[in-house]
Amino acid sequence: MNELIEKPLRSLTTPQDTGLREVGPVGCPNLSQALALARDKCKAASKDKKHHLGYAYASADEVISTANAALEGSGLALLPIKEELVVLPIGNNAIYTINRTFILSHASGEFVALEVKGFPVNLEGKKTLDKCYLAAMTTSFAYKLRDLLQMPRGDEHDIAGRD
Repeated sequence: MNELIEKPLRSLTTPQDTGLREVGPVGCPNLSQALALARDKCKAASKDKKHHLGYAYASADEVISTANAALEGSGLALLPIKEELVVLPIGNNAIYTINRTFILSHASGEFVALEVKGFPVNLEGKKTLDKCYLAAMTTSFAYKLRDLLQMPRGDEHDIAGRD
């Protein structure tokens, strides 16, 4: 469903314009060290919501809040810089997905691009496409943070365990 691709971003702007330093094959030691420390600090998100079937789960907002606590003081920022709604027509219907590009940047100037491709936009019930699109944006951000920080998943009923 999601394809994660990590690669240096080459077309953002010139390093002189941003103060950012593009990382190459040598790596990004400051970013890596900060990410490892944030990962070690990260806890499981609490189960703050209840599904209509009765099980508790961690909402996207709770996952984002828990990730932000782990990232605090790390010098790391995950910035969404590009998003795209993809419409796949199927007869008189369509399937919607989003593609997103994030920049994981460190205060040292090191950064990498992270991509999410094909994240589903679930048109549940009678919700409008704009509401479902925004929900997919929030949820994809929560999943990216959870994966990046290797957040403990809890059980199969939290955000991490849903299909």
